[in-house]
Amino acid sequence: MDELENSKILMHVMNSFFHVISTKTSPAHAWLTIKILLQKTEYEYDFMKSVDVVEMDDINVFLKKIKQHKMNFNIVNVHNDVIDTVNQQIVGNAIQYFADEVKRYLGDKAGYRFLIEFIDDLGEEYNAVIKGMGVDLRFMQLQDEISRDEMYLSLCESVDPIW
Repeated sequence: MDELENSKILMHVMNSFFHVISTKTSPAHAWLTIKILLQKTEYEYDFMKSVDVVEMDDINVFLKKIKQHKMNFNIVNVHNDVIDTVNQQIVGNAIQYFADEVKRYLGDKAGYRFLIEFIDDLGEEYNAVIKGMGVDLRFMQLQDEISRDEMYLSLCESVDPIW
């Protein structure tokens, strides 16, 4: 597989974030979540200022565009002249940071479910691409599962047996 440009990778990843969040909440809530978390990511990764969230002047027009394009509507515009010059590992770090922020924003249970659905929505090709950039979503999922198991075990150990 030829190496994809950062701009195409980021476009696909951000749209997958939007799609998965919007299926669990609403497109308007997903749009706001992406916008807020993208601004937060820009503080850590200056080049992310080259990613713009599509403006939503009128919620009804926005929702109509999404329905017309059957969720293939791009929620972000990526200025490839900047993004494509950034080292892919650094772009991967920004994607990792954004994914962590989405999970934190959604909370433990919803964040875990989000991660499972995000992996599926992203597709095998892009999972492999971002893994090559240092973002291992399946490892993140495993870490969540271990954390949940440890929490459950510590809860069980703290309870006195009835017998």
